[in-house]
Amino acid sequence: MQTIGLIGGMSWQSSAEYYRVLNELVREKLGGLHSARCLLYSVDFAEIEQLQTTGAWEEAGHLLAAAGQSLEDAGADFLLLCTNTMHKVADAIEAAVSIPLVHIADVAAEAVRGTGVTRVGLLGTAFTMEQSFYRDRLARHGLEVVVPSATDRMVVHRIIYEELCMGVIREESREAHRAIIDRLVAAGAEGVVLGCTELELLVRADDAPVPVFATTRLHAAAAVDLALASRAEGHLELVETPPESEVAAQLLARYYEELNARFPGGFDVDRTVAAPSAELRPPSGSFLTVRLDGRAIGCGAVRKLDETTAEIKRMWIDPAVRGRGVGRRLLAALESAAARLGCRLVRLDTSSHLPEALGLYRSTGYSEILPYNDNCYAHHWLEKSLG
Repeated sequence: MQTIGLIGGMSWQSSAEYYRVLNELVREKLGGLHSARCLLYSVDFAEIEQLQTTGAWEEAGHLLAAAGQSLEDAGADFLLLCTNTMHKVADAIEAAVSIPLVHIADVAAEAVRGTGVTRVGLLGTAFTMEQSFYRDRLARHGLEVVVPSATDRMVVHRIIYEELCMGVIREESREAHRAIIDRLVAAGAEGVVLGCTELELLVRADDAPVPVFATTRLHAAAAVDLALASRAEGHLELVETPPESEVAAQLLARYYEELNARFPGGFDVDRTVAAPSAELRPPSGSFLTVRLDGRAIGCGAVRKLDETTAEIKRMWIDPAVRGRGVGRRLLAALESAAARLGCRLVRLDTSSHLPEALGLYRSTGYSEILPYNDNCYAHHWLEKSLG
């Protein structure tokens, strides 16, 4: 069993719920006296709330990133940020650690899509409902998001901070949420995401005429599934493959399909900085496929830009196996291939719409540099010395 790192205390009421659900789910899956192997770093929520109120998100990001680093140093295999709102600074945490962060909005979106729902109402703090960081994350999964009116948003926000975070559960507040949910449904919501980890202390499934997606439980369940899985189930291979082969074409097609879904305005491969196939095979480069028990689940390429510098391109891992260290192993293999080509530096570019990739690169030693190409989809250009 892997060790779950919990960044909690926001508020401790919902963090206690995380701890309870994690242990109940592990016991259900393993039986007997089994419980979750986890580490908790509980912050002082008063400090975080003050940073939220004053808009000091960068400082809050540094604080939570330090908590993530402490959990990694203590032996956590991956992280849960036990709050929806503070996923606004998830990128800062991912950039500070070398272990995966399980993003709560991704987990919620997968659960929603699994029911066939495509339009959801979102309840949470004012920050979560009004700012784009959470709604955009759900939208990347093809979901349309509806938020309450300004008046209803004020009601939900007040109840969260003045009641639920204090452990106060009032029937009149439950009735208020029922009425707000009814209005979201009237506006077209086919389901409701409880985008605040305290809300499921108040709102129950039978309080809504549509499916309710409780993010605390969903997040904890995803963590248990990951904790009970091996870092890379089965036999993992990294295989040099001709870049023009059928398997390479299939993997790249899936990669482009994901980019098309996640990039605003879609993705057109013809507008990118192309790398001819000849540059992706020795002696100019290398194209690797990742195989799990013989099944191709990812790919990546490296090519020489000059005698001392290589570029990593087209790196993609099947979403079904993300969070298990596979991408990190592929990146290391591509760096090794660059070294075998005689290069001392490796460069790459990436998009702000791929925060997981950016977090991986930053956590493995890549530093921002000035643009070295004119890729219209790139927002970040990075470089790493191979030593």
